[in-house]
Amino acid sequence: MTLILRKIRSRIQKALNILKKYTNRSGERFIIRFIRSRMISRYLKNNNHPRLHLGCGPRNFKGWLNADFMRSPSYYLKADPQIIPMDICFLPLPFPDNSIEFVYSEHVHEHITYNQGFLLAKEIKRILKPGGIFRVAGPNVDLYLDLFNRELTEEEKPIFDKACDFLGITAGNAPKTPLSLLNITVGEGFHEYCYNFQTLSEQLKNAGFSSVSRVEVGQSEHDGLKDMETSMYGRRQDELLLKMALWHTFVVEATK
Repeated sequence: MTLILRKIRSRIQKALNILKKYTNRSGERFIIRFIRSRMISRYLKNNNHPRLHLGCGPRNFKGWLNADFMRSPSYYLKADPQIIPMDICFLPLPFPDNSIEFVYSEHVHEHITYNQGFLLAKEIKRILKPGGIFRVAGPNVDLYLDLFNRELTEEEKPIFDKACDFLGITAGNAPKTPLSLLNITVGEGFHEYCYNFQTLSEQLKNAGFSSVSRVEVGQSEHDGLKDMETSMYGRRQDELLLKMALWHTFVVEATK
């Protein structure tokens, strides 16, 4: 499959090289959208349990249709050929109604505004099959607020230090405190809108989902959604970094 995709990429590149002589970037985007449409159609035709992974980054799960934002057509041509380009703010999503069984996004929803998140949720409900699941993982604002009222546990201290180091909180620019961590998480253009369970649950219900439940990271009643956050696949091989990611992550599953 990968070999076929690479051949397709090579042909796209040749077409783009010719196209550049006669048109602007909009023509390039047209070709990319055309190829993406073919890839989606082929995936839906060949999968009885279609699953969409939005904002996948390097984590292109086997059996899933993995999609991520691509800055430009040339960026797409250099990316993993198994990942399709998709801007989650450019709606409607390129899928038929009632066509997807599961949709998953991990630390993606907070990178768009609240209204964009609401519109995206409505679109995801549209493309999900009846009874389909939208699983969302993101940073838990309640955790940061809770840290203002208590001391870190011994287990949390190395994880908190890792979070500060990862986000660039050093003695030279800010103290290693919960407030600094909160500022980085919800400010400085790093995220657009951060959620807790109450706020995300309300948004998803308003978007039309019949039920929303909070689940533990890596856990699910659905076999196809287990171990999504806890898997090391596609992550840096750093156990403490994974613990840090899971420490501040909360997960919900919304049912159509």
